[in-house]
Amino acid sequence: PVPLRFQQSTMVSAAVSVVAILMFGAGELIAWYQGSVVMAGTVVGGYTAARAVQILSQEWVRLFIVAVACCMTVYFFLATYAVV
Repeated sequence: PVPLRFQQSTMVSAAVSVVAILMFGAGELIAWYQGSVVMAGTVVGGYTAARAVQILSQEWVRLFIVAVACCMTVYFFLATYAVV
């Protein structure tokens, strides 16, 4: 079972997201197509990571996520600031 504190933080996060979507959506400030692509990727990534943790150790999954985040940071930094 999931500890209550994680359930509560997930619900707070979901509530904040819903309020933000309603506010920005009402102001027509959301790029719906791009947002839908990001949402789909987030859902697939979340389920994939949850499944991976069941198969692999949590440390390996965490290390992989941090490595990917670092590589993306370096890539976008170089793409933005590198003189090519």
